[in-house]
Amino acid sequence: APNERSDPLLTRHQSRRQVNSAQVQDRLRREAVQNIMGRFTLPAVLLCSMIVMVISAGSILMFFFFVRALLATFFYQNLPCDQPLLKCYVFVSLGTGTFTSRISQAVVRRMQAERMSTRTVWLCSTLVAMVPGWITLVWGYSLIQKCETCQKTNPDLFYDLQSYIRFQILASITYLAVVVPML
Repeated sequence: APNERSDPLLTRHQSRRQVNSAQVQDRLRREAVQNIMGRFTLPAVLLCSMIVMVISAGSILMFFFFVRALLATFFYQNLPCDQPLLKCYVFVSLGTGTFTSRISQAVVRRMQAERMSTRTVWLCSTLVAMVPGWITLVWGYSLIQKCETCQKTNPDLFYDLQSYIRFQILASITYLAVVVPML
């Protein structure tokens, strides 16, 4: 009987139908991916470009404010200021950044050796790197707030350091606003 399962023509016909079905499904998947890519590629590229531009602009501004604060510290350190530690802030800030970078790298190596998850390693190393910087920022901000005569006796030092500290605070808050939602 030709309708039995052992008929080679029937199995060949079923195989062809299965192959054709798989090809159709594959084609539909490719078309769906192309449709999605075509629809979202331009917005994704624009978004990524904007993010890169904002990060670049922020980095350039941070460098600009740092250089101004550093130069002000060098050139105006001999002028009077009622907060003498303000003259040290740039160096303490630099030292804190260098110190926390090394500590963070050690934490990463240690946690990776213990085979902790990438997310845990990233979170811990970020916190280890940021907390000393925040402490330094709070200290710098308090120095600026406590100044009574420095604005008049040493305005170049005061205002350049004030701008630098304020931009550091803005950059830290922005970083937190971006990072916290990813946790």
